[in-house]
Amino acid sequence: MKKTILIITLLNSLYGYESLKYNGEELDVPVNTDSWTRLIFDSKVNADPIYSKEKNLALKKAYNSVFIKYKPVQEVEIMGKVEVVKNIDYSKAQEVELFVSTDNGTYVFNIKPNIENVASSRTYKIINQMNNTKDLLKFETDPVRSVLKKLTKSALTEYFVDGYRVVKSNAPIKFTVKGEELDLVLDKKLIGKLYTVHIYNLPLLLESVTNKDFIDLPLANKRSISVNGSKLVVVTGN
Repeated sequence: MKKTILIITLLNSLYGYESLKYNGEELDVPVNTDSWTRLIFDSKVNADPIYSKEKNLALKKAYNSVFIKYKPVQEVEIMGKVEVVKNIDYSKAQEVELFVSTDNGTYVFNIKPNIENVASSRTYKIINQMNNTKDLLKFETDPVRSVLKKLTKSALTEYFVDGYRVVKSNAPIKFTVKGEELDLVLDKKLIGKLYTVHIYNLPLLLESVTNKDFIDLPLANKRSISVNGSKLVVVTGN
C-alpha cells in the first residue's frame, strides 16, 4: 500500500532503523567495531543467542532485541597500582556465525566487522519473509472468486495486498481494440505466490470498452479481467 509504505518510511527515519529481509538463508549483518548494533525481531527472543565465544563478540538480549558489539583487544600498562589502557585494538574482529531463536522461528546471521564504522550505532529491523509467505499462501488459497475480487480491488485502489512484490514497469505492448492498434502501457505488476496482477494504463481515446475487449490480450493463464476508467487490471495464475 502506498500509505503503508510512506508510514513505514517515515517511522524508519524517525526511529533510525534499517529493514533487513530474512528468507531462511544466512543473512549478512555489518557490525561496527566500536559501538553497539541492535537487531529487532517481530517476536520475543526466547534463548541466549549461539555463537563462537572465541570470536571476541559481546551480546545482550532484551525481549525482542539482540545487541551486538565486538570486544576490543586492550593493551594495558601498570603504572604504580593503576592499570592504564594504552591502546584499544579492534583489528582482530572476525566474521561470526550467529543463531537467534525467537517465538516465531530461528534466524542465522553472518556478523561481519564494519571496519569503516560508517555510523556510530545501527539498528536493524528483521523482516521475516517466511512468515509473510505463510500469510500470503493463506490469503491466496481462499475461494478463488474472493481472491480475484480482492486482488482487483487492491490494484484499482493501490492499497496493495501485503506480501505481494511490486514491480514497476513502463513497457508498452501492441494490442488491437475495436479494430484500432494501440500501445497499452504496463504500469506495474504485483507478484504473489499463486497469482500475478498486471496493471495497465489505458489511452484516453478508449471509450466504452469492456472486459471482453481484452480477452485476447497476450498473457498466459488469465484468471480475471477488469476495466475501470483509465485502468485495466488482469490477474493471471503463476
